Amino acid sequence: MRCTDCGDPGLGGCGVQQGAYNLEIAALPDGSGTDLYAGAINIYKCRITTPTSPGTCSFLNLTHVYGCLSIANVHPDQHHLAGMIASGKQLMYFANDGGVYRALDGYTGLLSGTCGVPNQFDDLNGTLGSMTQFVSFSMHPTDANTILGGTQDNGSPATGTATTSTSWANVLGGDAGFNAISPTVTTDWFTANPDLPPNSLNINYCGSGIACTNNAFQPVVTSAQVGSDDGAFYFPYILDPQASSQLIVGTCRVWRGGPATSSAGTYTALSNNFDTRIGGSGGICSGSEVNLVRSLAAGGPKDGNGFSKVIYAGTDASGAGTNPPGGHVFVTTNAGASVMVDRTGTINPGEFPVSSIAIDPSDTTGQTAYVTIMGFHVGHVFKTTNAGLTWTDFSGNLSDAPADAVVVDGSAGLVYVGTDVGVFMSRTNAANWTEVGGAGGKYIWG
Repeated sequence: MRCTDCGDPGLGGCGVQQGAYNLEIAALPDGSGTDLYAGAINIYKCRITTPTSPGTCSFLNLTHVYGCLSIANVHPDQHHLAGMIASGKQLMYFANDGGVYRALDGYTGLLSGTCGVPNQFDDLNGTLGSMTQFVSFSMHPTDANTILGGTQDNGSPATGTATTSTSWANVLGGDAGFNAISPTVTTDWFTANPDLPPNSLNINYCGSGIACTNNAFQPVVTSAQVGSDDGAFYFPYILDPQASSQLIVGTCRVWRGGPATSSAGTYTALSNNFDTRIGGSGGICSGSEVNLVRSLAAGGPKDGNGFSKVIYAGTDASGAGTNPPGGHVFVTTNAGASVMVDRTGTINPGEFPVSSIAIDPSDTTGQTAYVTIMGFHVGHVFKTTNAGLTWTDFSGNLSDAPADAVVVDGSAGLVYVGTDVGVFMSRTNAANWTEVGGAGGKYIWG
């Protein structure tokens, strides 16, 4: 199959560039010819009437997943195709990253390759149950009913009735990653699409809260505003907790700027390229660095602009032996005036990803924080009270499993950690972990 231009902007979804991940074919001969279906990012179809000259087969793009919605609302990334001819009709099923779709008759219903001329696909996912991988979600600061989510391949679901209904609306389609709801202007919602280099970093904004729609979201941060950087596939960003008008964005360095709600926002690097600082090379972040930012936290005292002075960043990793080594913690206690410095010390000898960082809000200096480390047979939670100058292994009796997330309830003196085997809590004064929601008592894996 040769397809270098499928009629969509930027050639998105054209050809078989994800062939190792999603490429399927199905052939349905009917005596007078064969309908050949190819499933890649899009679904393609052609009619072969001369088997000895297959080059005459001209493929139609039946879905245009990144070009238009008016031809078909079929999810991208096809993994299996199946069909049969019965009673003179061509029944087809398509399985992809978003579920299962059907065409009752490919002869009469799958004829268009043109946006605006619809094909007859049926969405069969209404009663299949959850098939969605959540990447993140954000809660309204005062309304427990309002949640904004980000999912792999299935858009940005949201609800305004979380405590009374299981229904969700999709406020933004396509792939989604991290998201945020402003704590001060709660109708200000932010979403992000995965970063697919080059120059594809993108954060979107809508000011309508639960009433946000696809057309209402507009990009407010792009690679061009952060030094032409790209970051991780799901690159992290947060609203500065001291000034929600400011976004803090992680690539292979840390940026802060705003106004967060404007595409005219300006951003300043708060760090150097983290790979370069520990032995790598390069200035602009390509998105392929070992030390892409994976986790962010901000707080402490305010600077003269009202922004957080203390910022932590944890980086990704590929395991021990990479050059440069990954899995580092960088810190600044005077953001904007001094660059971030490496405060990893000896807490991560296995060079696992630093998955999450949380500042203890009960310490107004911002220097008390917790980090979580992914991996086995290592310390999983570490605590600092001096912005990373020294660390205490806070793993205690925690299960030996990768630790993925941490949050601190400063007013109650509690720290919570999410791991591959459950959620655990401890008092902040000493590590003594208890499973949250378990059968009671301590949950210990040796």
